[in-house]
Amino acid sequence: MTTPPLLEISDLHISFSSRRTEVAAARGIDLAVEEGRTLALVGESGSGKSSTALSVLRLNPEPPATYPRGEIRFEGTDLLALPPKQLRAVRGRDISMVFQDPMATLNPLRTVGS
Repeated sequence: MTTPPLLEISDLHISFSSRRTEVAAARGIDLAVEEGRTLALVGESGSGKSSTALSVLRLNPEPPATYPRGEIRFEGTDLLALPPKQLRAVRGRDISMVFQDPMATLNPLRTVGS
């Protein structure tokens, strides 16, 4: 019997809306991360890497961000379906993120582990 992925994104679509237009930032993202494994998102500037990573914890401002289709499952729970209070309990406790500018978010005198 195989263990389900720790994190699984299925057919995720991310859009950003303004008063005049809607921009599809990503369409049909599928990925899975097994426990103890590492996954790297690689692509050109503007390809949706940051939007995808921020979507896992729903850190894209909603609105303008919307998720018209797809699922983001962590330990079997769809994070897109969680109410804000339950999502806040997952952030930091179960899932954390090191942002693109680590000097602005990390203390250089401490290790990432601490």
